[in-house]
Amino acid sequence: MSDIKAVNRELLAKAYHTIIADLEGPRVAGINKPISEGKIYTIRDPYYFLAPEEIVKHLSLRLHIPSQKAVNVLDELKRLGFLVELPDNFEQTSSNRLRSLHMDMLVRSAFIRTIWTGLRYIISPRFIIYRMEVPSQKDRKYMPTLNNPDPINTNLLTSIRLFFNDVTDVVKDYIGIMKDYIKKCLNSKGLDAFQACALASMLRSSAKLHVLTAPTGVGKTEVFLLYTLARLMRAINMGKRELAVFVYPRRQLQLDQAERILKLLYIAEEHGYKFHFGIRDGDTPKVSDIREEKVKSGDIFRGLRCPRCGGRLCYNIKESGLDDVCCLKCNKEFDYVLSTRRSLGQQKLEILVTNMWALEIRLIDSSVNDVNVNTFRNVGVIVIDEAHEWLGIKGGMVANLIRLLRQQNQTEEPVVIVSSATMPEPMAFATKLTGIPEKNAKRHDFNIIYEELPRLVYPVKLSGERLVIMALFNINPRYSWSTYCQLWAVLVTYLSYAYRNRPIKPQSLLFINNIKELHRTYQGFIETVTLGEPRDHIIGPKEKGKPLDSIDPYAYWHYACLDLRKELLNLFQRGGKLDELVDKTSMIYSGSSQEDRIRIFESLKSGRGTISTVFSTSSLELGVDYKGVTFILNVGMESPLIIAQRIGRGGRELSSSLRSVLGVILTRNLPSENALIHSPDIGEKLSPVLRKGEALPVAYDNPQIMRRALLIKAFTKLAKSGRHTYASRRSLKTVGDAQQLILDIIDAIKEEMKDE
Repeated sequence: MSDIKAVNRELLAKAYHTIIADLEGPRVAGINKPISEGKIYTIRDPYYFLAPEEIVKHLSLRLHIPSQKAVNVLDELKRLGFLVELPDNFEQTSSNRLRSLHMDMLVRSAFIRTIWTGLRYIISPRFIIYRMEVPSQKDRKYMPTLNNPDPINTNLLTSIRLFFNDVTDVVKDYIGIMKDYIKKCLNSKGLDAFQACALASMLRSSAKLHVLTAPTGVGKTEVFLLYTLARLMRAINMGKRELAVFVYPRRQLQLDQAERILKLLYIAEEHGYKFHFGIRDGDTPKVSDIREEKVKSGDIFRGLRCPRCGGRLCYNIKESGLDDVCCLKCNKEFDYVLSTRRSLGQQKLEILVTNMWALEIRLIDSSVNDVNVNTFRNVGVIVIDEAHEWLGIKGGMVANLIRLLRQQNQTEEPVVIVSSATMPEPMAFATKLTGIPEKNAKRHDFNIIYEELPRLVYPVKLSGERLVIMALFNINPRYSWSTYCQLWAVLVTYLSYAYRNRPIKPQSLLFINNIKELHRTYQGFIETVTLGEPRDHIIGPKEKGKPLDSIDPYAYWHYACLDLRKELLNLFQRGGKLDELVDKTSMIYSGSSQEDRIRIFESLKSGRGTISTVFSTSSLELGVDYKGVTFILNVGMESPLIIAQRIGRGGRELSSSLRSVLGVILTRNLPSENALIHSPDIGEKLSPVLRKGEALPVAYDNPQIMRRALLIKAFTKLAKSGRHTYASRRSLKTVGDAQQLILDIIDAIKEEMKDE
C-alpha cells in the first residue's frame, strides 16, 4: 500500500493540473499535440480514458519525481475523488480506466440530454484551459521583522517605519497586530510577495489614488485592510481621528468583508487600539426596530461571527444610547461595534462599511440620530472594492458621488483605493471613476500575475498553481436553456450526494440574472427530481434494461461506491425518488431572507454545509471565498468581465478543490450572445488573468448625470448648514415646506455654480 501521507496538497494540485492540461486536454480535443493555454478547442471525444501507467509515467517525467512517488500521488487523487474510476459494469468496484473529476464533469455536462436516445442539449461544445501561478502557504512568508534580511521583508519594514515617522512604539504595535492577524485569521506565516510589495509601496507613497488589480484569490483585501489600519493608527498617534469608508456593490460581499474587519479590530483592541466600526445600509435598524422585534433575524447581528470564539453576534441595546453587539456564546461585549442608526449617528466612527446608495442619502442628511453629512468631515481613506461594477451611467453616478465624498474632509484630501481583479487599463478607469488625475496616483498594477514584481524588487517564483477550465456551450435551438440548467443541477447535486463519504464535498453555483427565471428554473429542478431524476442515469434507460457502461456520458452511477449504487438501484426499481437532492439545493436573490442568506453563505464559505448547489442571481458573484465551490454554470454571455468574476468564485481552496474549477458558460440563443461567444478574442476576454484592453466606461460627464450631481451637492450644502433636507425623520407635509425646500435648493445650486 502506498504511503499517501507523504503526498502534500501542493504536489497533488500540480499533478492534477498536469493530468488535465497535458493528458486529458489533447485527448478530449482529439489532437496529437499539447493544447495551448487560452486557446479554444472543441470537445470531440467523450469516450476517452487514461490508464494508470501513462499517468504515473507522465507525472514522473513532468514533475521530476520518482515513479513510486508518482504512484503515491495517483493513489491519493483516487482516494480523495479527484481521479474518477470508470468501471465497465455496475458491480465492478474498481477500474484502470481513469479521468479527472473536472474533465469527466466537462464531458457529461456537454452531452446532457433528456433521454438516452435523444438529442443533446448542447451543440458545438468547446473548452479553454488556463493555468496560472498563485501564492501557496509556502509563499506567504514575508513579515517586517528585524532578523530577516530578505529584501522584500526589509522593504516592508522600512516602509512601515517611514510611514509612522519611526515612532518605535507605534511601529512595534502595528507589526504586532499584523502578525497576529495573519497568524490567527489567515492561518499563515506572512504575506505573499504581491501583498508585501503592494503594502510597502502604498505606505511609502503620498499619492491620493491607489489602484490594486490582481487576479481573484491573490489577497488584495489584506493589502487595503492593513493599509487602512496603518492610517487609523497614525492618526491616533498624531492626536486626531480619521474615518475609513469601505464601499461595496453587493450585500454578501459587504458582510464577508465586515467579518474580516471585525477580526482585525478585535486584534487591534488586544494591542490597545480601539476603533469604532459600523455598517450603514438599508438593513441597519432603528432602536425601535429591534425592541419591537422588526429585525427579520431576531436579535442576530447580520449573521456575523464573534472574532473571539466564532459564536453568533447579537444586538445589544442599552438605555444609555450606546448600542453595540455581544456574543451569544462567550458573552463578550464589543462596545466599538455600533449596531443601530442611533449609535452610528451619536458616536465617532473610524470605519464605516456601506454601499453607494446608502452613502448618497447619508451625505444629504443632517440627522444626529444617524450617519449624516458631518460624519464625513474627517474621511481619510475611501475603499472602492470590486470597482468594475461601476460602469456606464451607474458608474457616472458613483463617480460624482466619490468626488463629493472627497470634498468633505476639512483638512486633507482623502486617499482613494480602487480594487478589482477585472479592470482593463486600470489607471484610465480609476482616474475617471474617482476624478483624481493620474499624476496624483500611484500605480499598483500587476496585470499578469506578479510579472511586475521582479521590476519592483527581486525575482519571485511562486509555488502554487490554479487551473480554470472554461466551457463554452451553445444551447440547441430545439431546447430550453432553463431545462438544461435543471438537468445540470441534477448532475452536480447528485455528484455531491454520491461523494458524501469522500474527503471532498464538491459544491456548485448556478448563476441566472433574472429573478423570475431563477425561480422558474429552481422550481423546474425540484419537479425534475420529483419525476424521478437521475433514475435512468443510475439504473439505465428502458431501451437497455440495465445500467450503462460508465464511460457513456449519460451514466452517473460510477460516482457512488458499490453499496450506494445498490441502495439507489433498489430505490429506483421500487419507484422511489431521490428527494435528498432537493434538500441539498437552495436559491438566493435580493429578496431572500437573512436566515436563508446566513445558511447558504456559511455552507459555501465553510465548504462543509448541507447545501451543495445554489441557484443565484448576482448575489454571490463578487469577492467572497467559497471553499468547496468546484463547478459553476453561468447563464448568458452579456459581460465577459462579470463571467470571469463569477467563475473566479470557484477553485479558491487547495484542500477541497486543488485550486481547480470548471466554469460552464451557457448561451440563450440570442444573436448578441452567440456572436460574443464565437468572437476570435473570447479566450482573452474570459481569461482569469487580466489582459490589456479598452478601459471600462464611466459616464461621469453625461449631462443628466452632471445635473443630478449638482442637485446632490446642493442637498449636501443644505445638510451641512443644518437645514432639514427630509432625507430622514419626517417627510414633507405642507405646500409651504415644499416651496421653501425648492427655494433653498435653488439658492444652493446658484452658490455652487458661482463657485465653479
